[in-house]
Amino acid sequence: MAPGTPDSPPAARFLPEGLLLDLLGVSLTGVNVLHPVYGPTGEIEDFAIDYLNPAGQRMSGLAERPGGTLLTCFPHATVAGILGYYRRVYLAGATTVHEVNYQADGLDNYFCLAARRSGDLLVVSFTDTSDQDRSAVEQALRQSQARVQAARAAAEHQRNELRDLLAQAPVAVAVYQGPQHRVAVANAATLAIWDRAWADVRDRPVFEVLPEAADPALVAVFDQVFTTGTPYHAHELATTITRRGQPETVYWNFVFQPDRQSEGRIRGIVSVGTDVSEQVRARHLVEEGHRQEQAFNRELTVANEGLTRTNVDLDNFIYTASHGLARPHRPHRQH
Repeated sequence: MAPGTPDSPPAARFLPEGLLLDLLGVSLTGVNVLHPVYGPTGEIEDFAIDYLNPAGQRMSGLAERPGGTLLTCFPHATVAGILGYYRRVYLAGATTVHEVNYQADGLDNYFCLAARRSGDLLVVSFTDTSDQDRSAVEQALRQSQARVQAARAAAEHQRNELRDLLAQAPVAVAVYQGPQHRVAVANAATLAIWDRAWADVRDRPVFEVLPEAADPALVAVFDQVFTTGTPYHAHELATTITRRGQPETVYWNFVFQPDRQSEGRIRGIVSVGTDVSEQVRARHLVEEGHRQEQAFNRELTVANEGLTRTNVDLDNFIYTASHGLARPHRPHRQH
């Protein structure tokens, strides 16, 4: 089919050669040409960037032929929904426009994207708001986002302060999450008692971390607090923990409190405890000393009574031997 014939496409009748490049050069909207990148399973996992017109270069900060892919240049494109939008257009011919407030990867603008498949390529036209006055809606949204970001920053600061406080607390503090009681928080005092490193316990079920402590009664306490939300107080609870390679009985005073979400649902357990092993062992030594002292006193009393009887018998023997007759009976003196 020759150009200009009645059967030629309309554009071919009057578009001179080079007009497309000139149009792309003066366009106020960005134009991006990409081709799909397939993964090992045959799914589209990214799009390679083949070309950007001058407006697209200004908006994106990339070169005309950057040589990268969408995700290597803009890693947050997946979260922003851009990669998914490109896939839908390329595979299903979606004709919707995608709008996104992109605040990542060095960009901070609203973008409006319109994509279309052309053969094996994907053509994208896009605009941003970097050189436009902010609308009242956009300004209000940005202010709202700024407040949210400030609130998140404040919350993160508070979490860091609380984390530092817990780390330095002289008592053992731990937080267990979920029905498996995974270790979400364990401060230095807790790790010292467990004789474990944080990297060895993080996000692991506590009775996987301390299998020797999985006494059925203690497991039942964890399950009961998580299931019912009823706090549990323990006094000098004996628990076996392997420390320095040897099993050791540790005595605890602790409180288990349910950790609830804002709507009241229990998500875990907060434990605050103290290792009282030294005090308990010291008391046991004192009590054992008292028991030994009482036993010795009883033995001494018995020995004294026997010695008294022996002395009386000896005195009677001497009297009989000296006087030739038995001595009148005298009862033993009671001590």
